[in-house]
Amino acid sequence: MDTAIYEDDMVLCRGAAKPVSPGHIEVVPKVNATTFAELTPDQSYYLYQIASVMASQLFETKKFSGTNIIATENNQQLVVHVIGRSEGDGLDFTWQPVMGPEQLGDVANQIGSSLQEIGDAKEQKKPAPAEKKKPLNIKPVEEKATTKETEKTDKSSEEPSKEEQEESSEEEPDDSLAGSAKSLRVTVKKLNYLLKQLERHP
Repeated sequence: MDTAIYEDDMVLCRGAAKPVSPGHIEVVPKVNATTFAELTPDQSYYLYQIASVMASQLFETKKFSGTNIIATENNQQLVVHVIGRSEGDGLDFTWQPVMGPEQLGDVANQIGSSLQEIGDAKEQKKPAPAEKKKPLNIKPVEEKATTKETEKTDKSSEEPSKEEQEESSEEEPDDSLAGSAKSLRVTVKKLNYLLKQLERHP
């Protein structure tokens, strides 16, 4: 019976039925898949993301010195194994090479070409950089007087008020009146002079 450690809508994490170490966890996709080719890119990414989380938990809770994340494809189910490692655990994941360097070079070239095509496609879809907008030169708006205020101002500048007219008439006497007063003062002076002369010569 599987020992469930974590489960959601996409994956199941369980203790391995035949563990190779005390920290051996299997991460299994919920979809029926025997190879990664049957998964979408998002499903594959999520599968390894959960496997990475399980590896971190082995480090923190069981204090393993390392982990191995290994995927196995078979006729029954695609499984990602997370294996906690300790120094001197005796596990050996070596294998005998079955391909020559020439074949490996061909595979590397094919993968490189495919990745270049993906990069070119993403570059074409990349939106053009937005043009920088020039700052707006906004001038402060001067408040305009209303029509009534303008008319009032014009009239006040053209015509003095009644009070101003009365003050002006009091402060500035008519020219004819000023001339008469001046003549009267001269006459009074002459009379005073004549009176003084009469007093000296009776």
